[in-house]
Amino acid sequence: MHQIKNEQSKEAISDFHKLRVKIRLRLNPKEGHKYDQKLLSLLSTFKDFINSANNVPSNIDDKIESFEITMQKLIKKEWDKSKKEAESGNLGASDKTHNQSMQPTANAAAD
Repeated sequence: MHQIKNEQSKEAISDFHKLRVKIRLRLNPKEGHKYDQKLLSLLSTFKDFINSANNVPSNIDDKIESFEITMQKLIKKEWDKSKKEAESGNLGASDKTHNQSMQPTANAAAD
């Protein structure tokens, strides 16, 4: 029975790493992409946790929730960008707006 559980754990860890890489490959690590950078940081935190033999960190639920909220914000931002491009008919036109909107603001800490 222990061997089955151990095999399931190995498979779950392997699945996690596959999904983590798929997500990482879709994110932009360049400066100015705050949601992408935050997600990359959280993925690194999750990887460190998975690779360690330590107990579950007390703040893991907060980290997971932060990941989910940040991903929602990124998806919303990209949706708005795509919608604006479709409405204007000018693909890439909102990149300048996007880059300007990514500048730090007084409300950046709330994100």
